[in-house]
Formats: sequence, C-alpha cells, structure tokens
Amino acid sequence: MHAIRVRSLSVAFVTSAFTFVLAGCSGSWEPTSQEGPPQEHVGESQAALATCYDNKCDLIYPEAGGCTDGVTVASSPIFNNYGQQVGNIAIRKSAACDAMWGHVTSTANEWLRVDFTRSAPFATTQVQSSTATTGQKSEMLGVDIGATYTAKGYVGNAFGSYPFTSTVVVHD
Repeated sequence: MHAIRVRSLSVAFVTSAFTFVLAGCSGSWEPTSQEGPPQEHVGESQAALATCYDNKCDLIYPEAGGCTDGVTVASSPIFNNYGQQVGNIAIRKSAACDAMWGHVTSTANEWLRVDFTRSAPFATTQVQSSTATTGQKSEMLGVDIGATYTAKGYVGNAFGSYPFTSTVVVHD
C-alpha cells in the first residue's frame, strides 16, 4: 500500500532554563532471585527488534522502527450521516519504542487519512491512503511526559474527500 505523507516537525527550546527528567520504562518489576536486583519484563524480544526509541522514532512508521508491540490506549468510532459506524480512530503506543501513532480503520475499503499531533515538543504528521483500504497508520511520535497527543481519523469514498471524521486525545 502506498501512502501520501505531509510531515512537519518543529521543536521549541526554552533558553531560560532546562529541566532534565530521567524516566524509566514502564513494566512489572520482580526480583529474579533473593540476591539479585529487580528485572524489568518489557518483552526482551520486542525491545531487541526496536531500531528507535522515544523522539528518535519521530516520523518513522511503526513497522520500520520495529515497534510492533503497540497497544491501543484510546479510540473513538467514526460514524456516517446515518449514525452507522464506518470506521475507528485509535492512538496506539509501543512500550519497546516509547512512541505513539494514530491508526484509522474502516469497515469497508475506503479512502483513509490520519492526522497525528504531539503538543510538546510540537510535531505533526498526516498520512493519506493512495488507494481504498481498511487501515492506515500515521508515522510515530516519541512519548514526552506532559504532552498531549491528538489523532484525527478521516473516512471517505474518494481521494481527498473525507466527509466522516472523529478525534481522540491522550494526555501522557
């Protein structure tokens, strides 16, 4: 499947002060023995496949970054004018890559578009399907503490014509 991409990446730096926050990966911690330190269970095989992490994943597709462990953290249905569900927009997150992306799906082969935005540092990506399909992913954006992520999904019957939309938001 081919996609048409419109990308924008803009980073704002605050010159008056920098705060460095060290954040670990989320996961379950258990000691491996009575004497050893706790070990994190993130899925070592998934982490080994990842080729990017956090903001290094910006504007990379999940499969290209090895971020195939994504789980849906928020979703919203997309309805047509008759109240029938024609699709779904979701925000997915990879623990191995510490990145998120938007994913729009449709109930039939349709033209799809997904816009995905991170509030800070600001970054946005827009991807449209170039043929009728049932799913379209955006490129990833790394997870930043305190950022807001917005995915808007579009479903239509022709390229560039998307009468049905829905939006989902996640605050990290």
